[in-house]
Amino acid sequence: MLLLATAGFAAPPSTFDSAVALQRQGKYKEARDLFRVAAKELRSSADYENAATALSTAGALSISFGDYAGAIGDELQAPRLVAAALRTSAGTYANDDS
Repeated sequence: MLLLATAGFAAPPSTFDSAVALQRQGKYKEARDLFRVAAKELRSSADYENAATALSTAGALSISFGDYAGAIGDELQAPRLVAAALRTSAGTYANDDS
């Protein structure tokens, strides 16, 4: 009989989770940068809804310390990702035969 010990082997936090942790610690610029990285990772895995959330959060953080150009760039991308999420979910539901 083979027993697998999984206690103590937690998965590392996602980039998004790490960004949230930095934000909670008050490390806003580092959090903003990591939210942008998370958005790229999430977009590449077709998780458009969470990618939009990451960019929206990055934009809000940018505004808080006066990086308006960065905020605009982030905030302009977020609605496109929401639209992609809606198209993806609409396609999923359209192909659902249940």
